Amino acid sequence: MNEPGIFGTFDHFRQHLPIGGDFTMMILKGHLLIEEQVNLLLEARIPKSSVLKDANFTTHHKIVLAEAVIEETYSGGQDAWLWPAIRKLNKLRNDIAHHLSKPGIPDRIQDFVEQVPTKLESTNLCHNFEIALWTTCSEVHLRINAPDPTDYKNVPGKMRSD
Repeated sequence: MNEPGIFGTFDHFRQHLPIGGDFTMMILKGHLLIEEQVNLLLEARIPKSSVLKDANFTTHHKIVLAEAVIEETYSGGQDAWLWPAIRKLNKLRNDIAHHLSKPGIPDRIQDFVEQVPTKLESTNLCHNFEIALWTTCSEVHLRINAPDPTDYKNVPGKMRSD
């Protein structure tokens, strides 16, 4: 899988994420789009990532491994939401994939949306969910390649302290 730039990733996201309120499909496809980015991140950040292909990791394992691989954090820990939000989406996806009818899905979608820091003023849950999915997907994408350490701070021994 070659890593496209952020604009290519956005086009891919727009092409595959269904819009219009089918929350089940949005959860499934949004999750897959984010999982693709997690896979790309692992391939790029782990020197011998091909060794992991035989491990049959679940998506949860990949998410936790990706979080463990990433050292950098934005100033003030403003990105501390990312991995918990992805785990929350993964649990939501697993619940709908394994249960024909699961109560509370809109509330759990709202909970995911609220975890993702966006400046949304809309009350349209579908629209807000789309934006939260894209924000999450793009944040993972931005971590595929290691950043210049001077772009980050507040990580002991790794970042600048200005």
